[in-house]
Amino acid sequence: MLIETDRLVITELTMDMAEDVRENSLDEDTRRFVPDEVFETAEEAQETVKYLMCQYGTLEGPLVYAVLIKTDRKNIGYVQMVPIGGGKWEIGYHIAKRYTGSGYATEAVRAFLPVMAGKLSIQEVTGICLNDNVASRRVLRKSGFREVFTGTGEYQGQEREIARYLWKPAVIETERLLLREYTPDDFGALYEILSDPETMQHYPAPFDEERTRKWITWNLDNYEKYGFGLWAVVLKDTGEFIGDCGITIQDIDGEMLPEIGYHIHKRHWRKGYASEAARAVRDWVFRNTDYNTVYSYMKYTNVGSYRTAEANGMRKVKEYPDPKNTVSYAYAITRSEWETLTAGKG
Repeated sequence: MLIETDRLVITELTMDMAEDVRENSLDEDTRRFVPDEVFETAEEAQETVKYLMCQYGTLEGPLVYAVLIKTDRKNIGYVQMVPIGGGKWEIGYHIAKRYTGSGYATEAVRAFLPVMAGKLSIQEVTGICLNDNVASRRVLRKSGFREVFTGTGEYQGQEREIARYLWKPAVIETERLLLREYTPDDFGALYEILSDPETMQHYPAPFDEERTRKWITWNLDNYEKYGFGLWAVVLKDTGEFIGDCGITIQDIDGEMLPEIGYHIHKRHWRKGYASEAARAVRDWVFRNTDYNTVYSYMKYTNVGSYRTAEANGMRKVKEYPDPKNTVSYAYAITRSEWETLTAGKG
């Protein structure tokens, strides 16, 4: 296996890497956080590399791959997938201390995850680190993991204070964003958005906790029923949840039609995230469904939403009385219009 990023190469271990593996294992971070991965002698490193090389053909794991700097092929660490039972896998990684602080770990993990998820036919990956391992927690968040647990748990055979994270493949990826399926753990971040009066000014009222939980449940049901819904929008660089965007079936003047909708946290307004997400969802719809027209509708006072619709190639097709919105505007783009708009853009 060979994965290349802008600066790195991720590849299978070979016996001539044993000394680099030993040297990389001896830094203070390895001794502190993963002491069972310290190799004091060349023999220990050689035996370990030999054993790990035998695992590539079995896919039983652990599956450990060297991380090399592309320009000079210097071995600076590893990324790995380790089976943890029940068909589940855990990510692991280490970048030698002298190479930390340059983003290599995040770059390697981001590239490694989708390739291995496909190779192993898995839909989620766990990440576990000590609670005080701030650097590892940052890497996991920036690589698209969500924190699902903090507290006392088993780590390296001992009861320690740990943080557990979960990663699932993104449904959509853009230059700056990841769109993934909701989980119940998104409640807190979503409630902060949907309970805000300014954000929800074009709704009849902000959401309370019960309605926010129902919003998540509704989208989880939509995934099962339709294969789509509103997806959580996450900043690719930081892993921060900033809102949702996706497609749902909505009543637009008496017709049940596919509609693109979104909510973005107000501290991230005027950064282009809504347009970027909505445009990616528009493309996803035409590439992955049979719909020949996709819509967006909004209250007549919601200038920001219809400007976003227009920016993404939609045109106003209807203005109609709506008990919920007084008057609603409907915007749409057809498949043929989309094909013309995106011709030559890949």
